[in-house]
Amino acid sequence: MANAQKITQLMTSAANAFPAYDKGKLPPAMHFYIKALSEFAPDVIESALERIITSSKWFPSVSEVVDASRHVAAEALPNQRAAVYHGDLLRERAFELEDKRASGQFIAAEWELLASAFERIGRKEGANRLREKAGLPFVFEPYEVEA
Repeated sequence: MANAQKITQLMTSAANAFPAYDKGKLPPAMHFYIKALSEFAPDVIESALERIITSSKWFPSVSEVVDASRHVAAEALPNQRAAVYHGDLLRERAFELEDKRASGQFIAAEWELLASAFERIGRKEGANRLREKAGLPFVFEPYEVEA
């Protein structure tokens, strides 16, 4: 995880990429950046700042750097861990079932329970994809068009 000195160095360096930014505003706000970014690795913060520099005209707020850092960190994770990071627990569970099936363990009832959970929250396409992968029957419901 990044320490205060490294975060200060990265933020000061990033400020130089924004000529219109009043660099005198950075030191008083630095403790907010340090507190919010200390959970990230220095290379994650650096990559996030590089993205911001190439896509923004203005120096980023604390929340913008945190959001960009979260995206960089999540992209480095395998799919199932990224799903958890982004809060999609059903998708994470689907990856777990696929891993179990790949190791030779297949219980159709688990797949059906997960497909039902997808349906309950309105994700019918996800439910049908699971059933298709598991070789279970699925229901095709055509979209109704209102006249």
